Amino acid sequence: MQVPTTMQQDVVNALFRDVSLTRQALYSYDDFVSRIIPETIRDHRPVVVKASLECFDSSVEAHVIKIESPRFGVPSCIEKNGDIRRCTPMEARNRDLMYSAPMYVNVRHTFPGGTKKVEMLHI
Repeated sequence: MQVPTTMQQDVVNALFRDVSLTRQALYSYDDFVSRIIPETIRDHRPVVVKASLECFDSSVEAHVIKIESPRFGVPSCIEKNGDIRRCTPMEARNRDLMYSAPMYVNVRHTFPGGTKKVEMLHI
């Protein structure tokens, strides 16, 4: 194992002095939501579904399903009486709730013959 030099130790100490662990976690989450999730969805190929049974003609066109445009809603909680209201991280912690935000995507379904249907789904 290599022992870090004093310069490396100084850099690490400066990082922890200037940027708190909480701030680092927030930067990581922001990067995940704003860059990594959209890239992952954009880079995913469309799902192509085609019947492969012998009773179908092989000239039948395939259905194509593409997921696009991820969006995030506001974190909220559902009360026992059915009311939906915004939730803060402190409230979630105090009430032992999960603090999460809904994610929505557009699903583009292209039917055989070229007709398209776009639907917003909650994930």
